[in-house]
Amino acid sequence: MKTLCSLLCLSIALVCGPAFAADQAKTAQTVTPKVSKKKAQEAAMKLVKGKLLRWDLEIQEGKPSYTFYIKSKDGRINEVALNGDTGEKDHIGIELEYGTKDGKGFKNSSDADKNRWKETKFSKDQAQVKALEANPGTVEAWELLIWAIGERGKLVYEYRIESKGERKVVCVDAMTGEILATSIFADGK
Repeated sequence: MKTLCSLLCLSIALVCGPAFAADQAKTAQTVTPKVSKKKAQEAAMKLVKGKLLRWDLEIQEGKPSYTFYIKSKDGRINEVALNGDTGEKDHIGIELEYGTKDGKGFKNSSDADKNRWKETKFSKDQAQVKALEANPGTVEAWELLIWAIGERGKLVYEYRIESKGERKVVCVDAMTGEILATSIFADGK
């Protein structure tokens, strides 16, 4: 009886396992946005006027999302996130600080944003520990952002982490240390 049960379980695992794994493994290679990068960029530039600095395509929970970093006339770097399938705005944030593993980066000097740094309860290093505990690897770049959600916006750290040939973007709440989102970096400049 034990042998029959074991064989039945093995058969189910062999038949269903690949289908389940394929369904769960929507990666950057298997998800294609319905909206072209060009159309998404045009939509982002209408939302925030300025100079495009860089862009990302990320996959979160099997869904594509574009992020455009636009320097506006007031000197702020705005993060405009759009749904990759609809082109609709997800959120617009303000980048407070940015850094890379090779020491490049910038710090926002806008008078309107200067004091927001002081509000964080978790330092960049403390939040990075949380991100790496959840997603081990090497941090390539990090940002401190104001996600424009709610009246004052949520302070969030984002870490781009390289691990085993895959790059992930991990968002950590700067007030609580909670991991808010993890996505797969698919493309960008």
